[in-house]
Amino acid sequence: MALLPIKTPAAGQRIRAAHLRTLADAIQGARNIVAGEGIEVSVTERGVAIALARLFKKFVVPALITEANGADPDDEPENVTYKAKAIGEPIELETARVPDYGRFIDSRVIKAKVDDLCFFIRDNDSDGIPRVRLVVLTEKIATDECGA
Repeated sequence: MALLPIKTPAAGQRIRAAHLRTLADAIQGARNIVAGEGIEVSVTERGVAIALARLFKKFVVPALITEANGADPDDEPENVTYKAKAIGEPIELETARVPDYGRFIDSRVIKAKVDDLCFFIRDNDSDGIPRVRLVVLTEKIATDECGA
């Protein structure tokens, strides 16, 4: 059912059955809103709420860094590795590794700190096997000031 705009009767205009049918159709249309997997729809006093958080959580899991390895700063980015543990889920990196996203390969790295927030991204590899990727948010590129 297509939801059409409700034409409000003008002041002093009689309310007709057509006005009430349009209003009833709009209310019924709003009551028929349903959600797909991972999306939650609820009716509240303020209106219809559509929440995407469950869908987001299916793929993105907040975590904390539990171990940060390498010099600080480190001229060899591949030396800066991390272990992390998910918050509220049983996901943990037992082998330290470089971040899967956000790393600038040819730059000196200032490593993130233990207990910094990071994320796991859940997806599948090219063979369809589930995997977890690491995203470190607080790692920085080391810079030097040049004398003028």
